[in-house]
Amino acid sequence: MERLTRIWKDPVWSKVIATGIIAFITIVALPYFPFLLKFTYRLITSSTSIPNWLLALSIPLIILVLFLYKKFFSKNKFKIKAEKCIPQLSISKIELLNNVIEKPQKYNIKNDDAIYLEQRGYIKRIDKVSDNLYLYEIDTTAKKVLAKHLEFERKIKLTEFMAKITEDEKNFLRLFFIQKIPYGTSDSGVIMEANIFSAGENMARHKIIKQIDNSQKSEKVSYELTQDAAEYIDKFIFNSKPKRFKVELDDSFIYVSHARGGMAKGAWG
Repeated sequence: MERLTRIWKDPVWSKVIATGIIAFITIVALPYFPFLLKFTYRLITSSTSIPNWLLALSIPLIILVLFLYKKFFSKNKFKIKAEKCIPQLSISKIELLNNVIEKPQKYNIKNDDAIYLEQRGYIKRIDKVSDNLYLYEIDTTAKKVLAKHLEFERKIKLTEFMAKITEDEKNFLRLFFIQKIPYGTSDSGVIMEANIFSAGENMARHKIIKQIDNSQKSEKVSYELTQDAAEYIDKFIFNSKPKRFKVELDDSFIYVSHARGGMAKGAWG
């Protein structure tokens, strides 16, 4: 094979081969050329119920339609399979997909979850970072399916939470829904009870609300109310819109010190 390649690329031999091909076509095909030309002319100019020239022009259109149909069918088939499989994925695989849903992320090519998801076309490599580290992005169709699945799961979580909400959880959520924060801040001057603060931490762990990273303010602990949670709490609990979506508490006014994680009174003790 390499020898043939060298001969084909050789400037002398390539001309010899090309001349041979032209000679072959001339000797073999040329005698039939008038017949082929006459046959083609008759085919185009003749007609059945539809002129043949119109049929000939429609061939590219038919090919295009078949190509687009195949492409759409393949994409739709992938979407149907993704809708069936993605909800059944393990928590770690869902988390990986969720990480790349906003922007590409780096993963080791030996990562079992990355291997599994790439094999099924849900993610793909877009850049090499190092020998074993690659940048991955999520497939567009998989992204839409995942977003729909996460939205459905979120609705279930919020509905179940509202059905079992405790008084302590309600008291913590009031921080977002009443005009003046009643406890847990220096402005209120009132200590937040341990059970109420624990209820807030528990809601953050279960992702009903979000805990904001306050690493630069060690004496502060902040929580955020998401838009979807606010709508459910408005509808099922308080029947009112939230007054704020972010609450920043002072460690010194929380009976359970967030900084030390134990039963302490913070700076005020």
